[in-house]
Amino acid sequence: MKNCARVIILFIMSMMIINHAVTQDIILTKDSKSIKAKVLEINEFDIKYKDFDNLDGPSYTLKKSDIQTIVYQNGKVETFAPIEPEKALTTPPLKTYNELMLLSDDEKEDYLLNMGIQEVYEKFHHGQNLGNTGSGLFRAGLGLSIAGAAVTTTGGILWAVGLEDIGFWFFIPGGTLLGVGQVLTITSIPLRAVGGRVKKTAENMYEEYYSEKMKTSYTPTLDFGLTQSGVGLTLKF
Repeated sequence: MKNCARVIILFIMSMMIINHAVTQDIILTKDSKSIKAKVLEINEFDIKYKDFDNLDGPSYTLKKSDIQTIVYQNGKVETFAPIEPEKALTTPPLKTYNELMLLSDDEKEDYLLNMGIQEVYEKFHHGQNLGNTGSGLFRAGLGLSIAGAAVTTTGGILWAVGLEDIGFWFFIPGGTLLGVGQVLTITSIPLRAVGGRVKKTAENMYEEYYSEKMKTSYTPTLDFGLTQSGVGLTLKF
């Protein structure tokens, strides 16, 4: 009976190790840095990735112009050619606040980065990182909670059919997984809430930025000259 219990425990531990095994990507920068990462997304001018040693942590952004090569976990190698200067300097058309709000969070972040509105971008990026961290913790907590509940339930069934020794060894890892899952889920709530508020602050900053741009673009001028009624002042908008 004890041998059977040991076999089951070893099997569970092996499955947990396999399920948590993650292969890595390697980002080589032009200044000879090597970054262990999990590449998430490659855009026109930059890439997004997570630190391989902290996959539940924030996402990071690197400009393509700073990257030499990416070696992916499956062995594929991608080398990045320099971006044409005239293309890199091109900024997107200025969007209204309402147009900005129609974009997804990732599209907003890309737009603010490409527009060069550094203060607004950094504020939004910070909120995005907080939200992503909270979402990652929530997903991890939910997964661990479900796994813990399943293992604990299995232990209860074994206990009920008279296999108390084996059932007992299911209760320990099951309860641990369930407890850790609940802690992660609860921790994710304030992170997601704060991240949402920070992003909203950045959006309000953009609204003010847009309003100032419009005021500057349409400043009225007062001219002196001929009018239909003779010589006078003309107000132009």
